[in-house]
This record gives sequence, C-alpha cells and structure tokens, in this order.
Amino acid sequence: MSSSGHVRFRNPGLENPSAGFCYKIAVTRRLRSIVVISGLLICFSATLGCWDALLRFCDDGHLEIDNNSAERSLRTVVSGRKNYLFCGSETGGERAAAIYGLIGTAKLNGLNPEAYLREVLSRIADHPINRIEEPLPWNLAAELAGNSRRAA
Repeated sequence: MSSSGHVRFRNPGLENPSAGFCYKIAVTRRLRSIVVISGLLICFSATLGCWDALLRFCDDGHLEIDNNSAERSLRTVVSGRKNYLFCGSETGGERAAAIYGLIGTAKLNGLNPEAYLREVLSRIADHPINRIEEPLPWNLAAELAGNSRRAA
C-alpha cells in the first residue's frame, strides 16, 4: 500500500466531501456541452458510468485507485510465457510452472525466494511425505525470519 493509502486508512473519505460531488457536476456539465461524438465524450461517459467505483477508494483506505501492484506481480508470468516455449516438453513446462508458483507464493508471504528455495531443497530429501505442508512458504515464514535475524 502506498503512503497515500496509509493516509486514507487513517482518514477515510474525502477531506472535502463536496469535492467529489462538485467534480461530478463539472463532468456532467462538460458532457452536455459536447456535441460531436468524440474520445472526450466517451471518456466522460465512462467516468460517470463508473462513478461509484471511482470514489470507493475514498471510503475504504485499504483500496488503491489503480491496479499497478497487481500488474507488477504478473510481470514474471508474462516474461515467463516466452520462456515456456523452451521448456523442452510438457513435463518441463509443468515443472517450470510449479517453480514459478513457489517463487510467487514465497514473495507474497514476504520471503526471499532464493532463501526459501535453498531451505526447502536442503530439507526435501529427508522430509516425510505425510508432512508435506510444513515446508510451504506460510509455514516457514516465521522460521526463515528468525534465521535472517540471527545471521544479521
């Protein structure tokens, strides 16, 4: 969440509640003055059509106005898409997808993916299959955080 998100979380809602309403009136007036169908007309119409969604982030400080963080997290998937062509076989592609999934899950749990994979690969040979949930990222997060504090 960006710093503006933290401010919104502490102080949800518009600082001036009438500002959004005034903007909506201005957009509506401008829309009425456009005679020819144009890109501007389409943009203003779309703005008014999504008005509630556009202002929802003002009421809930947890929401962001854009989806940049989601797009950033998908960047590895998109760049990996080209690499999947060179996996050698369908099985190789499935293994690459599993590794990408582990790396993404480690990142989502606040772990360094390299440290997480190093830890899992060092344990996996002697680890019993009936306790397979133990090396999952959300179960190892506290342990890996403790190891990094001791190393520092």
